[in-house]
Amino acid sequence: MNIQPNLVTKRIDGTANDLTGPVVGAFVSTHQPRWRWLQFARDGSSYADYGVLGTKPTAGILYEGGNESPSLIRVQPFTATSTNTTGGVRVVGWNMYLDGSTEVWIPTVLGDASFARTSGTTVLIEIDGTDFYSYGSASATSGTPAPNLYGLGSGSTNPPASMVVDTMGAQLIQVRAIAAAGDFGVMWCTI
Repeated sequence: MNIQPNLVTKRIDGTANDLTGPVVGAFVSTHQPRWRWLQFARDGSSYADYGVLGTKPTAGILYEGGNESPSLIRVQPFTATSTNTTGGVRVVGWNMYLDGSTEVWIPTVLGDASFARTSGTTVLIEIDGTDFYSYGSASATSGTPAPNLYGLGSGSTNPPASMVVDTMGAQLIQVRAIAAAGDFGVMWCTI
């Protein structure tokens, strides 16, 4: 026996809405992300040394106000050099503290991953007249916070790999990249 309750709600004007039968169309969801693009120069073949700064960082900043925004960020890297078959992406969170009237910016590595692809076989996109190549596989970098990684492998039919990182309330979110040559780019969104 299937028993459906009689649901009655009131409209603003006080009249009844008769909702007998199943309630259709109700769902719970989260705000859907809007992808953004950031193109930037890589650090080189290894990450540049950085530590506490006396001025606010400006290079590779994805967004500001992380402590008031969603706590997860998804990053999908691309290289502008077709021969770069490996690369790395590091997401750094920055928080500012005041020492008297002096700003002190403290970095925290939030996630670090290595990416790989087979030369000439992964997704190619063109942005602002520059060709960018995606990476098909991702692996966590030893000794750093492990992001959630998404990628099937480095073959030609695989979708681009990406990583999801918890921003841990950082005020600024910065992305850094390493590769053998060329500029880098990331598609990114908060989720």
